[in-house]
Amino acid sequence: MRISGTTRLVGIFGDPVTHSLSPVIHNAAFKALGIDMAYVPFHVFDKDLKKAVGGIRALNLVGVSVTVPHKERIIKHLDRTDDMVRIIGSVNTVVNTDGELKGYNTDAFGYLRSLKEEHGFDPLRKRVILVGAGGSSRAILYEFLALGVASITLVNRTRSRAEALASEYGGLFPAAEMKVYTMDEFASCEGAACAKVIGEADLIVNTTSVGLMNVGCLDLPLERLSRDAIVSDIVYRPLETAFLRKARGLGLRAHSGLGMLVHQGAVAFELWTRKEAPVDVMRQAALEALKTIE
Repeated sequence: MRISGTTRLVGIFGDPVTHSLSPVIHNAAFKALGIDMAYVPFHVFDKDLKKAVGGIRALNLVGVSVTVPHKERIIKHLDRTDDMVRIIGSVNTVVNTDGELKGYNTDAFGYLRSLKEEHGFDPLRKRVILVGAGGSSRAILYEFLALGVASITLVNRTRSRAEALASEYGGLFPAAEMKVYTMDEFASCEGAACAKVIGEADLIVNTTSVGLMNVGCLDLPLERLSRDAIVSDIVYRPLETAFLRKARGLGLRAHSGLGMLVHQGAVAFELWTRKEAPVDVMRQAALEALKTIE
């Protein structure tokens, strides 16, 4: 990569951020299209988020990606957001236009695109179990409901957060059936109602950071899923988390977070550059990086 006096910067705000492959895929895309930009990681602590957002303007960055734990907290520091962000309350992409910062969320699009591309999954009338209630979960949940799922079961460490999310989105999509369980309740899965939820599920998605960098594994009863169910994890490092490894061992279809990374990144790339993203280049760059570090 050649850095010159005209090179524009894009970055990613997160805590942690060293695990991110976003610099790899975006810099590969800039190089492939001959765009004079560079993408760098910024380790931003929560207490410094406001100052970091001010730095986007001060340093005239093209924009930034936003990852945990800032996706919801960054909104109050931006000038504008798109319609989806106003509904879901989560931002993963910021665009700087002459000092005006606008927030977008490309997570759900990236996730659904990869799920359809890799498994042909159509959410219409499907039954989905969604683990987690953070920023990524909010985006994916909204998209599933908008596309007509039959039911969503939210599983979260704390019941109150999941119940608040179910209440908020249930009002927007009253036709969809929504249930809530804590992690502990779902792990033990006592009773016919819980067994029915798992047995009828078409898809279970981990939207938490459990499993990132091989730290932790969700203790959920995957053995009770039907043989046709898909087990999905938005974590992409490692490419096969312990959660997905367990699913494959049970003969279930597994869906990693790599496709979501690439497709949500492609949309962000297009917002920053106004050029079509080289998706295949981005995917290959991510795969090569994962082979090196795993």
